[in-house]
Amino acid sequence: YLLYIFPSGAMSEDRPPRFTAEINKDNKQVDLKISSAVETDSAMYYCALVPT
Repeated sequence: YLLYIFPSGAMSEDRPPRFTAEINKDNKQVDLKISSAVETDSAMYYCALVPT
């Protein structure tokens, strides 16, 4: 995984430093944020959800 978000909302510490996520529980939406994106960041990013 690239980024793991715990049920508490905390993000994994071992994520790449320029990658973070913005969680909107009202809209049931998670946005991946890449700061200072470069051409090599171009990829297909997938999101997976574990049922709670």
